[in-house]
Amino acid sequence: MNVQRLESEKFLSIISPRAPTNTFFLSMTKFIKNTRDGYHLNSAFWQNYKKTLPKLPQDCFETALGMVLGDATMSYRSREALIKFEQGKKQKDFLFHLFSLFSRYCLMTEPGTRYEKTQSVKSYWFKTFSFPDFTDLFLLTHEKINGKWKKTIRLGLVRDHLTPKGLAYWVMCDGSLQKNKRTLILDTQSFSFQENNLLTRELNLKCHLHSRVISHKTQYYVIEIPGQDCDRVASLIGNHLIPSMVYKCPESKKCVNDIV
Repeated sequence: MNVQRLESEKFLSIISPRAPTNTFFLSMTKFIKNTRDGYHLNSAFWQNYKKTLPKLPQDCFETALGMVLGDATMSYRSREALIKFEQGKKQKDFLFHLFSLFSRYCLMTEPGTRYEKTQSVKSYWFKTFSFPDFTDLFLLTHEKINGKWKKTIRLGLVRDHLTPKGLAYWVMCDGSLQKNKRTLILDTQSFSFQENNLLTRELNLKCHLHSRVISHKTQYYVIEIPGQDCDRVASLIGNHLIPSMVYKCPESKKCVNDIV
């Protein structure tokens, strides 16, 4: 693979990949460099831009925490951390909504598109650049185990940092209603049984819920928030759900009234 193709592929993966990186498409973009607004992404111009940015707004921090409790991923790059968001094609509106919240902290000009081998759209994604406030969130939600960083749940994470907005984004990211439309499942399979227990204890104490840990596919665990809590959940998250995600709100007059 030649240098031009490598550079094109790198550009497509970082800035705005909107089509499969096949040879024809790459040949059409061979003159594109890793730049934005005429400046290389690693240039002093963009480094200075990052330094002049204000602290991450509180509502963005709350949103990011909810998403990281879900399936958003974080990584350490150079001296700071960044966040990557990705949602399936059916959640395009949600992903683009997230991009509107965090675009100031991105070098991407628009979300990227990931494709199936059949060339149909699989998902949409974007990532922020590394930034000190993301490092604060990273250290709050990760720990180093055997030399590798791992997402984890610490004592006080929910109690001290999760807000109704953060809970709403957690639900929009990883929540699913059961057939009765009142029981809510938080898909927390990536966390251990002990971590799930800690999450439920702090959720119940802080939000006055009756959530519990249940098994999933015999080897994983998820959090169930029972139907008896549907009004309480709706009152907490209703004002923060975007229109395309209202279907994840437990059936409750409170949720409907808040959204409308």
